[in-house]
Amino acid sequence: MVRMSLMGNPGKAVDFAPMHRRLASLLDDELSRPTADASRLAGALRVAASVHPPVRLLLADAARNLAQAGRCASAIHGGALRALVDSQDKRATSALKAALAADDCGGLATFSAAGFSRDPALAAPLAKAASSSKAMVAFGAEFARFVRRESSGERLAGLAPRIKESHRIALCVELFVPYVRGRAEAKERVVTSSEGFSAALKVLRDAERHLGRWLVLAEVATQSGDLSPLAEARHHSEAGADSAQSAWKLVAWALEGRAEPPSARPTVELVARLSDRPSADRDTTFLFRMARAKVASAKPMLEGLMRAPSSTRQVEAALDVSVRAAHCLALHYARPDVAPWMAELGSTRSDSRAGLVAAALADLGDGDRARAFAEAARSSDDPSALVWAALVEDKLAGRRRELVTEESFRRLQWGWVE
Repeated sequence: MVRMSLMGNPGKAVDFAPMHRRLASLLDDELSRPTADASRLAGALRVAASVHPPVRLLLADAARNLAQAGRCASAIHGGALRALVDSQDKRATSALKAALAADDCGGLATFSAAGFSRDPALAAPLAKAASSSKAMVAFGAEFARFVRRESSGERLAGLAPRIKESHRIALCVELFVPYVRGRAEAKERVVTSSEGFSAALKVLRDAERHLGRWLVLAEVATQSGDLSPLAEARHHSEAGADSAQSAWKLVAWALEGRAEPPSARPTVELVARLSDRPSADRDTTFLFRMARAKVASAKPMLEGLMRAPSSTRQVEAALDVSVRAAHCLALHYARPDVAPWMAELGSTRSDSRAGLVAAALADLGDGDRARAFAEAARSSDDPSALVWAALVEDKLAGRRRELVTEESFRRLQWGWVE
């Protein structure tokens, strides 16, 4: 039991024990009999660890066992390391050192997590990994050293031309996206820029054909004080075909971080191009970025996404996006009338969606309906549903925070653990 500061009912306890027991059981099953895709469980565990500290012990043990078994590529392992470092858990260093001693030094998720750690005990194993003959391993380790201020970053410029396209995609997803989001949230620069670091990012940007990944690389550079990507985006926004200009206008808007809305109107194709995920995922992350800024041109697309799809290859995923679109319309565009629609959608057969709807309704202040959906999700075997239900109970007990965020949605609904 974890006692929270409660709004209107101080002293009431939020009992996370049922969620903890079920997640522990699911984790034991996954460690004993690995499945093809453990990402949603990894995402659920990472979110759960942020509100219930005992989950971190489960993750520390899992990370150690997976490293010993040579299974550092598991989503559970990467999610565990990230969760431990996020919370500055004292067990993070030993878990990271075990991973860095494994084959390929634990992979990019390990370097990503290590970069957020300030423990000097990681300096030696990271330096050793940075000397690897494998370009991606060396780049990941050197980047972690650079953001920890243990390297000048000059070696990155020599490593960047050796990065293959498939590895560049992995670098973006596993390494750069977490740094952009983590440092933006902390409202601090990733690092002070250096010529070598800027040169490395330019090499990667020049080789990148996917605009969303180009934007991620540009954001890393911009956060470090290098404004050349912004100048490039502005140039492209005034040249070329109209469709290309629209995309580049949105890129420039994102890099500037200004409040003025872009003139370009988002479309499904345009938003997919601006996602850090492959275009085939049809990811709508950039649209919700516009929605958080209350950009008026995003409202029509949100209203279109809110309507349940009649036929699609990814009906379940599309319905999840519909719930999130309604949530954004209510929060940022004064559309409280969407709450009953969300409640109706939450009655479908998906346990994880019932949990998502419960969280969205809790954010909108509809406590009674949120509690009803959370109660149904709490008895589920779906890890995402379990965690959504616990988050709702936590919020209704008085904790002030928004539940349906970019990070929680990606991790709980889609298993994107980064």
